[in-house]
Amino acid sequence: MYIKACFSWNNTGEQAFSFLLSAIASVYDVVAPVMKVYEKARILLKYIARDVIFLQSSVIFESCNNITRLLMKSSIACYTLLCACLTACSQTGKNNVSEGHIADATMNTVTICSSEGDTLSFSTMNAGRSQAHGLLIGDSINVFYHGKYQEGIPADSLVVYPQHSAGNDALGTLQEHTYEGTLPAASCPGIRYHLTIRNKEHSGDGTFALTLTYLEAENGEDRTFSYTGKRYTQRGTPDDNDATVWQMIADNEQDIFNFLVESDSTLVLLNDRFERNKSDLNYSLVRVK
Repeated sequence: MYIKACFSWNNTGEQAFSFLLSAIASVYDVVAPVMKVYEKARILLKYIARDVIFLQSSVIFESCNNITRLLMKSSIACYTLLCACLTACSQTGKNNVSEGHIADATMNTVTICSSEGDTLSFSTMNAGRSQAHGLLIGDSINVFYHGKYQEGIPADSLVVYPQHSAGNDALGTLQEHTYEGTLPAASCPGIRYHLTIRNKEHSGDGTFALTLTYLEAENGEDRTFSYTGKRYTQRGTPDDNDATVWQMIADNEQDIFNFLVESDSTLVLLNDRFERNKSDLNYSLVRVK
């Protein structure tokens, strides 16, 4: 009975055990692929997470770079603006001086030919002066003003050094004459001459101030050049041994202008050999003052 029972249990146990093994095998067959997929998914997620972190780091790094560049540009802009403000302030408060010779003078304006060869004009309406007489063409002058130069800037004060003293009456009184004319030119419609001569009445020497305006010379705009220097009287030309020639030698000692004194009221431009122009064009200046 006991043996039969054990045998029966053993048969039943083997069947149950076999069934359990079959069940476990079946579960394994199902779970194993899932586990493989899970493992692959876990590895993939790991790499994805790493890439995302790297990407975020790259984005953050690039953003930091952009911010840094923006701050640098802003700093440079602020520094440039600060320098400009400081320069403007320094120029506004700076007392400048221009030295030269008087090329033209009116009631409220003086035009000078500077020692650098520039033509500068200043308003003299409120300027203090160091001399009692007026502004005479050819005199040396120092013009003091504030700020950066621009045409017509107000002058604070003027210091004038007359070229001739009031003494030496043996040469007569100081006289001043002005001649004007528009002469032909190859590169523009013409050159307007404005020549002022200062000299003692009985002296062949003196000073001059010459302004040349080239009409429509550059993009339809006039170009003006000014010269000051000494005037000397020469005798004779290739055509006339008794002719009187005024030779103007600029202060730069490079520019020389020769004029035949045709009459008390007319000057004729000559070349460097004291010759007239051979054309029929008009090269004369007429006395206007």
